[in-house]
Amino acid sequence: MNRRVSASKFHEVNEVNEANADSPAKEPETRMAEEARQPMSSNLKRKAEDSTMVHPKRTKFSSTNVFRQNLSLPDSLMYYICKNPNTPATYQKLMKACKYFFIKNPIRIVKMLDYAWDKWLVENAPLDLSKLTYKLWITDQFEVQPRANDNLVTAIMPKLYRCDAKELYISYQVLFFYDLPLLFSSAEEIEFLNVTIKNEDGSIVALEKMVEVAVKAKKFQFYSHTVLTNITSKTFAELVKIPHITNLVHFYLENIPQTFDLDAFYNNKTTHYCLKFNDSVSQDYKNRIEAIVDEILKTKVLVYEPPALSIYKLRTRKPLIDDDDDDE
Repeated sequence: MNRRVSASKFHEVNEVNEANADSPAKEPETRMAEEARQPMSSNLKRKAEDSTMVHPKRTKFSSTNVFRQNLSLPDSLMYYICKNPNTPATYQKLMKACKYFFIKNPIRIVKMLDYAWDKWLVENAPLDLSKLTYKLWITDQFEVQPRANDNLVTAIMPKLYRCDAKELYISYQVLFFYDLPLLFSSAEEIEFLNVTIKNEDGSIVALEKMVEVAVKAKKFQFYSHTVLTNITSKTFAELVKIPHITNLVHFYLENIPQTFDLDAFYNNKTTHYCLKFNDSVSQDYKNRIEAIVDEILKTKVLVYEPPALSIYKLRTRKPLIDDDDDDE
């Protein structure tokens, strides 16, 4: 009798299993509804079990915990690519692909780097150089307007990976000639105000040497509140020898000394010049300036952009930038 009951129960279990196998899987919504209808004690038990599970913490990037990367290219080639990205976009793609590239060559790409109100700013956000663990790659604009410190640019040069800034505005600084290739590499508009550029031996760099480095410049403005000491009688003759001098659309010089060769300048008409001469030039030199101006005015049809010539009147100025000061 017991053997018959056991056999019948066995057949019932098989029939139930076969029926479950043939029935379609329940949808997630159906399962959730059934779970909701279960006794509260069952739900509480499940929550208690979930609370005992260990959930992983959110990971953070750390340059000290790095695994060796199995890259498809040889290590030497990957290292060269990492150390020599040709464009900011290339570097950003490499860094997004693998943090290896940032670890080996940490760079932050910024559009603007400015110094104003006694602090460095990256796209208008304060930058603490003492905490900088990477180098900067400037893409658009580099501007320095200090109130007292004249070696700010020199101090930040080791922090620059590249300067591709199209606009370069620097005031009241002492620079060195070996820094110009980095600063001028992509500069199309260069504006200096009371900037002294020296060679390693402390001598003043000639103006034509500065322009020679600015291969992409279209606008070059050199303002000075004292007579320029980087101009000689050979300055203009050397300027016109520079291949890219004709790419300059606008060339402004202020406080030019009498050593500047007026006749050599006037015979060249490829660039628009704005020249402001120091008031200490002799009367004969002033007369020559007036004669050039008269000759230009008498010419009815000009096939070139006429220069703007004037005499700079020296005035006592504050040693710091003063926007309210009037030169007139």
